[in-house]
Amino acid sequence: MLSESGKLFAREFRAIMESDQIAKRDAGKPRPTLVPTRIIWAIARVREFGCKKYKDPDNWKRVEPQRYRDAAYRHWLAYLENVDSIDEESGLPSLWHLLTDIGFLVVLEWGRHIKAMTGRSKTWVIHLPFARPVKRR
Repeated sequence: MLSESGKLFAREFRAIMESDQIAKRDAGKPRPTLVPTRIIWAIARVREFGCKKYKDPDNWKRVEPQRYRDAAYRHWLAYLENVDSIDEESGLPSLWHLLTDIGFLVVLEWGRHIKAMTGRSKTWVIHLPFARPVKRR
């Protein structure tokens, strides 16, 4: 049970949060700044290697998802066998390649995931490139 001062604090805090949403309505929206920057750097390094190797930054969009599943699995197994494993061809950590493969799969299979989420009991709003649950009206 909250004391009177605790109740007052809770009311004031709610008022501050509500007034904060008047200036900028971003409650419930994704916060990309929560993604650790090292994840972004790791993907960028693997992508740079891939762009040099394949000479086309968009070539990954023309690859069947199953090939990325296989690549992710190979990199995952390499990582499990040795957490310090380095991809022989790129010289980059297998874990970074795994992260990139999974990222490609997320993008390539985005529509399937959205469809699966909309089939659930919650109502979903697409806020590209994100999907988030919203309250029903």
